[in-house]
Amino acid sequence: MLKRLAYVRTGWLPTRQANGIQTVRMCEAFAKLGAEVSLYYISSPVLRDDIFKYYGVATPFGLKTLPRAILPLRKSFTWQGWRWFPMYVHAFLWSGLMTYLVRRGNASLFFTREAMVAWWLGYLGLPTVLEIHTSPSSFLDRNILQQAATRQSVKLIVSVTEHLRHDLIRTGIPQSKVITLHDGVDMNRFNGEISKNDARQHLGLPLDRDLVIYTGQLSAEKGVHTLVRAALILTRAIFILVGGQPEEIDQLQNLTKKTALENIIFAGYVSPLVVPFYLKAADVLVIPQSSQSMWSSYYTSPLKLFEYMASGRAIVATNVPCITEVLRHGQHAWLVETDDPLSLAEGIRLLLADRSLRDRLSSGALDAATKFSWDNRARTIIDEFGKHIGAY
Repeated sequence: MLKRLAYVRTGWLPTRQANGIQTVRMCEAFAKLGAEVSLYYISSPVLRDDIFKYYGVATPFGLKTLPRAILPLRKSFTWQGWRWFPMYVHAFLWSGLMTYLVRRGNASLFFTREAMVAWWLGYLGLPTVLEIHTSPSSFLDRNILQQAATRQSVKLIVSVTEHLRHDLIRTGIPQSKVITLHDGVDMNRFNGEISKNDARQHLGLPLDRDLVIYTGQLSAEKGVHTLVRAALILTRAIFILVGGQPEEIDQLQNLTKKTALENIIFAGYVSPLVVPFYLKAADVLVIPQSSQSMWSSYYTSPLKLFEYMASGRAIVATNVPCITEVLRHGQHAWLVETDDPLSLAEGIRLLLADRSLRDRLSSGALDAATKFSWDNRARTIIDEFGKHIGAY
């Protein structure tokens, strides 16, 4: 039985980023399995909410704050050019200091999503699991990752997509250490007994209109511009976009003004506890992922994908590798061409018009979602870690 687990996070909490949800849910899942979990994180200077209340944590765990900086500089954990070199050095030195601090907890497993932190954990001989969400593009980033991955005490590398796993192996990471685990979902939270009408009444949404809903970031690689253009074609449906930064919303609103769209609602950022109501309110949920970005196409494992699946609502998604690793066309979702408003609109139109197809796809996705629970993900990591470390 794993006794103590230290999760070392280099970012703020709480945060409006999806990575915050992933961090907290994984810690909660490890705690459910009986581990004494300590989450090391940087306290947010913006959001002052209680972490457990903000994310709706049912199984609490230990919280330990880390200092924000050791130098009067921002930190950059990936190489962004020589102008950012001081920030890169700062991140490396900060990672080293934090590693010396967290080692005092005498954990039997150290978990991190940052290669620099894993480099230091491996350097100190601490049993480590490193989770990777993108392929390193610069020489320095690859070098740090390779050195971390080949340390004897770095026992396991978790890749969030199969395409990313192959890329990591090609960069020199030992194949025996790398496994693929997509992101997960809290089935109880997203598969609750909330009817469509109850969800709409709770949110103040119309009961008698077709609702097409998207949740998440509104950046270009997420394909939201394609979704907005698809809304121009399907004017009888209401499109609701949940999330995004204010500047992203402003940009999309300018686009809708130019095209005179009146059937789009920008809900903006909402609490993670409110998101299930939006999903339950939908007739169709959309993932319009763009193929114009390698990260968007091959490396990301969108949390919304698994939340959509667990919500019991029909999904229209674009046909990109990171999606097709999980969804099958006609079985779990209706897949359409990427970056094509007409194809996306036709897919949405088809599902809105065919109730039996919606029901079949939503049922298939819901059945498949169960294997992607956070609990299953945490259990797999602990089991695989145990295989590499022996008795613990």
